[in-house]
Amino acid sequence: GGGGTSNVDSGGSFTSGGRVIVGWGVNAVGAIDVTGNGSTFDGNGDFVLVGFGGTGTLGVSDGASFTANGVFLGDGSLADGTMTVSGNTTTADIDGTFIVGDTGLGSLTIDGGATVTSSGGSGFFIVADEGNSDGSSLTISGAGSTLDYTGTNRVILGHFGGSSAAPTTVLVENGGL
Repeated sequence: GGGGTSNVDSGGSFTSGGRVIVGWGVNAVGAIDVTGNGSTFDGNGDFVLVGFGGTGTLGVSDGASFTANGVFLGDGSLADGTMTVSGNTTTADIDGTFIVGDTGLGSLTIDGGATVTSSGGSGFFIVADEGNSDGSSLTISGAGSTLDYTGTNRVILGHFGGSSAAPTTVLVENGGL
C-alpha cells in the first residue's frame, strides 16, 4: 500500500466530484487535514470513507468546515479510520449514514468547542457496527463541543457484535454535549 496526505488550509476549498476514500487497501495510509478559518471540504453529496481497508485520518480544525452525505470510519476488517473535529467555530455536517467503526476500528473525537451535526437522512449513527469494530470510540470533550444527531432513525452503540472483548466507548467529558 501507498501513502498520501492532502491539506486544505488558509481559507482554501475542496469540492469532490464523487466518493472520497482515504487509506484504501491493506497497508495504505492516507490523511486529509482541513484547517483554518474559512477552509472548506465539500463532499458534494457523496460518501467519505476514512480507513477503507487501510489506515485513514481526517482532521477538521481551527474554524474549518466539512460536509458530506455520509461518513464511514474504519470500513473493512483491517481498517482503522479516525476523524477529529476540533476548535471553536469548527463544523462538520453529515447528511446521511455516519458509522464510527464499520467492520473495522473507528474513532470520532469532537473537542475544543467544535460541532458535528448528523442529520442521518434515511441512515443511522452507529458506533461499532460489526466485525472487527469492537474498541471503536466516540469522545466529546470540552465546553461547547457538541454532537447533534437530528435524524429520525436510530443511534446504535455496538451493532451485531464483534470479534473481540474490546468495549465500545462513548465518553462525554469536560463540558461536552
